Amino acid sequence: MDRFSLQRLPPTFIWRDGVTEATHGRIEIAFGEGKAEMHLESAGERMTVGEIDQRCISSTNELPKLTPEQAAAHTWIPSAEVWEKIKKHSVAKPAVITISGYSD
Repeated sequence: MDRFSLQRLPPTFIWRDGVTEATHGRIEIAFGEGKAEMHLESAGERMTVGEIDQRCISSTNELPKLTPEQAAAHTWIPSAEVWEKIKKHSVAKPAVITISGYSD
């Protein structure tokens, strides 16, 4: 994947909720240019350690671990369509993204 392709990938939004019972998130995106807000839901997946290249593992190294803060965090990656809308409508004025945690 080239550098230009990487720039088009949506970012991963990471948040922690002070309420430990929060299991999913409501995402609200407000656009400064007056475009209608977007309202989305996220399952609020937990952070995980990615795949490890088995060639890098030896008896003298320790596998990566999440910090307590990372283990408590939730993540959301916008779909390509949502990310394109966010980029399109936040050129002249910023978009404000608010994530609120909820429990079942």
